[in-house]
Amino acid sequence: MSETHKHYFHFDNSLGLNPIVNEYFTLWQVGDLFLAPDEFVSVHDQYCFEITFVERGCGNIFAGNQNCIVGKNDVQFSFQGDNHSLHAAHDSPLRFFYIALTP
Repeated sequence: MSETHKHYFHFDNSLGLNPIVNEYFTLWQVGDLFLAPDEFVSVHDQYCFEITFVERGCGNIFAGNQNCIVGKNDVQFSFQGDNHSLHAAHDSPLRFFYIALTP
């Protein structure tokens, strides 16, 4: 599990050992996270695909050896096996929605 620092969940549903399975995908996690300025989710290995949508603010998302600067309305994909982390900018919070699944 990844380490998080001074974050605020609005909604987090980590399904762990009881994912939602249908004929198209398995849903592992869905949520809404707010990071205050300079707060972060530390580097962790992705065990599934993750789609991240930035609702407000700006920061960096690291995935698959690429560091992407993100802002409002950006979408970023992390792939199974990637290292992954998120970091709010030093002068801006970062709020994002995410969904983690496997086909």
